[in-house]
Amino acid sequence: MKNKFTLKLPAQCDCVFILRSIVNVLCKWAKLSAIEKNRVGLAIDELYANIVRHGYQGEPKPLTFDAEIIHENEASEALMFTFQDCAPVFDISAWKCGEIEPCCAETITAGGLGIPLIHAIMDEVKHEALEHGNRWTLLYRSKKNIKKEVCDA
Repeated sequence: MKNKFTLKLPAQCDCVFILRSIVNVLCKWAKLSAIEKNRVGLAIDELYANIVRHGYQGEPKPLTFDAEIIHENEASEALMFTFQDCAPVFDISAWKCGEIEPCCAETITAGGLGIPLIHAIMDEVKHEALEHGNRWTLLYRSKKNIKKEVCDA
């Protein structure tokens, strides 16, 4: 059985509920904890909101979303999510998402935290500039496998 969903939808705010449903099903199949499920869902919601708000500026243009469970080896599996849009190319080459310092109440400002949040949750975040749009690939490796390896060591 292949654990993969492919969805073509108009990128509009209320479609986030459809994406979250798919994410919840895959998280259940992958036996993620409730905390992991919420974190993965938050990252997906955030990237989707960025595409809708910043990429399409609220216009319901087409978006393709793929979600699947990847069996990396016998002891490890990951969730992979891919968004492909036709928005103007988003350049993140100058961003240093892995080097962002933690924020605190005194220094936090509104806006600009979405991409760093996605990087903090996901194990891999890849952006590819396409001729007409963007492709984002997010990979989340189940933490239950990491815990098991630490305990077995």
